[in-house]
Amino acid sequence: MSPTYKELLEQVGAQIKARKNALLKRTLLITWPFIAMAVIGYLLNKFIDFRGLPYSSQLLLLWVGALIILSGVVYSVIVTFIFEIEKRIWIDSYFDQKNLSLSQSWRIAKKLFWPAAIFRLKVIFYYYLLPIVVLAVTTTLVIFGLYDVIPNVDIVMLVVFLGVLIAIAIYSYYLKVKLRYLWFIFLDSYGQDYSHTFLTTEMKKLNNISKTDTFKKSLIANLGTDSLSGLSRMAIGTISKGMSVFGGEAGKLLGGITEIYGKELARQATDFGNISAQYILYRFARKELYGEEQSVNDSIYLI
Repeated sequence: MSPTYKELLEQVGAQIKARKNALLKRTLLITWPFIAMAVIGYLLNKFIDFRGLPYSSQLLLLWVGALIILSGVVYSVIVTFIFEIEKRIWIDSYFDQKNLSLSQSWRIAKKLFWPAAIFRLKVIFYYYLLPIVVLAVTTTLVIFGLYDVIPNVDIVMLVVFLGVLIAIAIYSYYLKVKLRYLWFIFLDSYGQDYSHTFLTTEMKKLNNISKTDTFKKSLIANLGTDSLSGLSRMAIGTISKGMSVFGGEAGKLLGGITEIYGKELARQATDFGNISAQYILYRFARKELYGEEQSVNDSIYLI
């Protein structure tokens, strides 16, 4: 029998409870540049008359501001990706019975950054970019072929365009479920055979274990955590707007900081919960396929 929904929820709750302080720290690590930008923007607006500055000074400030924002975005993307790896290391090391400190898990995740980034680019190319490009080219050729045949071609083009967008959205969500085991396989195979061909072949084998049941449970876990994340972010947005209304300029700053940090924390916590649920399904699939739930890859802990 595959894990029940109750077992999945229990494991999600246990993992989030065990890592709640770590989630708070990592979310701050991701968001601090944007929090700092909000504070700096507030101080500049309070003490500097931007419109009263010479044009050259205004231009310089704009360029500096754009550079800071770009640097913050690049930094946040990199740190978020490293944290994506670390969250999976947390789960894997817990079941491997490896008691890693926060600094150790972060060190391992940073060491895996480039191998994981290269692998992610391959996944994006084969599973996302290539099929979407093929769909876009095929749709364009069909539209051009019908252009002189159908009188209300503009309406048809609009319908087809909306249909393609819906198809891409559904396909992207389908892939999220289909690729649910891929990064766990990556961690269990790193330092051995972790070629793209091996990892995808292994994924297909595990996906075929109780195919309909585990796919449904994985889909529901994804939908549930996404819905919870959306509701949490909505609630945080409402709270931050309330702070902005009743607190003047300082209230707007506090509301902005609350929104930046709170929404990211909600996203990271629910994502970690989803990863926990998917890992329980992964352990079940491994048990069915190989007779053992866990594969301890010591190469990960030695890098």
